[in-house]
Amino acid sequence: SCYRGTLQPILTLDKTQKISASNDSDTCFITPPECDPTYKYRSYNGSCNNLKHPAWGMLHTAFVRLFPPRYSDGVELPPVASDGSELPNARLLTSSLFQDEDIPDNVTLIVAQYAQFVAHDFAVGYPKTGVDDCCASDDPLICISIQIPENDPFYSQFDAKCLRVTRTRTTLTGNCDAGPKQQINGLSHGLDGSQIYGSDEETANYLREHKLGRLVVREGPGDRPFLPSNGSCYQSDVCYVAGETRVNQNTQLTVLHTMFVREHNRIADLLSALHPSWDDETVYQEARSIVVAEYLHTIYNEFLPNILPDEFMNEHELKSRTSGYHKYDEDIPNIVISSFSTPTFRIFHSALQGHIAMYNYQLDITRHINLTDYMNSPGILEEENNFDELILGFVTQPMQTIDTYYTSQIDGKLFHFGRPYGADLNALDIQRSRDHGIASYVTVLYACRGIEVKTFEDLSTIWPAENIEKVRQFYKAVEDIDLFVGANFERKVEGHRLPPVFQCIIGEQFYRWKNGDRFWYEVEGQPHSFTPDQLNEIRKVTLSRIVCDTSDNIVNMTKNSFAPPSEENPVVPCDEIPAIDITK
Repeated sequence: SCYRGTLQPILTLDKTQKISASNDSDTCFITPPECDPTYKYRSYNGSCNNLKHPAWGMLHTAFVRLFPPRYSDGVELPPVASDGSELPNARLLTSSLFQDEDIPDNVTLIVAQYAQFVAHDFAVGYPKTGVDDCCASDDPLICISIQIPENDPFYSQFDAKCLRVTRTRTTLTGNCDAGPKQQINGLSHGLDGSQIYGSDEETANYLREHKLGRLVVREGPGDRPFLPSNGSCYQSDVCYVAGETRVNQNTQLTVLHTMFVREHNRIADLLSALHPSWDDETVYQEARSIVVAEYLHTIYNEFLPNILPDEFMNEHELKSRTSGYHKYDEDIPNIVISSFSTPTFRIFHSALQGHIAMYNYQLDITRHINLTDYMNSPGILEEENNFDELILGFVTQPMQTIDTYYTSQIDGKLFHFGRPYGADLNALDIQRSRDHGIASYVTVLYACRGIEVKTFEDLSTIWPAENIEKVRQFYKAVEDIDLFVGANFERKVEGHRLPPVFQCIIGEQFYRWKNGDRFWYEVEGQPHSFTPDQLNEIRKVTLSRIVCDTSDNIVNMTKNSFAPPSEENPVVPCDEIPAIDITK
């Protein structure tokens, strides 16, 4: 079983960690922020969520570790194998171990896409500076690039030699001991809708219309509201701006961003009409509170039940309540766990479809687009019915099963921008875990499942035999196996979607987010708390309802957008899908 909040974080982040001008921000701390306990709304940067520890979860503070760091010098140098040699090349591992095979799951692609939307709410790394090209430098404190093997099955045809990787900026441990380095988060840590609203006041203000509580939108073709644009992207006249910089990364992510901005403005308009005396700030903050509550409800009520088994959800108290209030615990850190952000939550890359299906209103496929052809090229959203067809795509097309198979679209073609090759996402995930000093697979396995592994043979009870044979070709010792590789090759429990060790870490993180968030939508007795009637309205929300309210012209939807259309989940008129009554 998992820790369920009982494991003390190695870092004590009750002081503020600030990025200084230097790479490693070793200036330690400034004074904790001052908090007003009567203030009704979340800060943008995550400060003052916890009044006892005002800097917990704040922008520019460090992640926390569940497991001891794995640095070769105990402080910051990337890990090496147990015999002192180099760990296996990350690109060699991915090209040899992760192939592409079409094995669809029985949930829709929105599961994988929502995972990315949520991921962009809680973590982004700051690259270190000081070296222009990490493929031309071997400074281990700044660069951790991946050398491409000479006989690489894909890259060798282009004479590509190196995948550039810059290390993430770090701080000392949270209490200023000269111990192992920890990476700094470039976002607020909590689930607070920062990808919609921003993680700092400057971004938040830039995204606001400053009239009637609305967010800025740009009129696109047919007077439809789209995100504001800031110049042009690759092969696209528009380049959208949102609360998080990766908004243009792929088309369906951009669609979700647009839906939530439209939802904010829909609610702001209703509130303005209902409360003509409210000023812009009040309408904006109240609409933001409602939208973040809707967002949290869809995560815990729809997304999580589709990735975690029912008994696990119950055991870890992850289900949303059907009535009443939830208790907040100020001793639970609302901070992102290092090994959750990298690599655990990146397992959803296995669920991606390389070829995204677009569907018309009759749910016939109109076309397929390559995932990587429209990265940072979002203009397609504004053409014809594409916005709705992309929505109908992610609520109809199944996601891929989470397994050791990954679409070839992310294997050498990521962010290719018209070149014949791009990056390898899995290799980057392995290398980034090493950069962050993430514990080895066997360390995490013991902590999460109580299973001690000393030899490859010891894996035989939890790994299929062929997986052991595959992996032992590359690692000299079982204790060298990277967490990302080891978890991928675990045998899943029958009926479970996730590998057991990743399920453990995901359960722990979502437990902390729910219980350690003073602004959690079901918490009572706080200045911001919803009334029982308001809370019952929030509990009606589904992603399908948000689709009905924010799409261009979708009037029929499945009630459960996370499951494909079927007899059990029929397409119904939007009028039949419960809606929030904002007057309560």
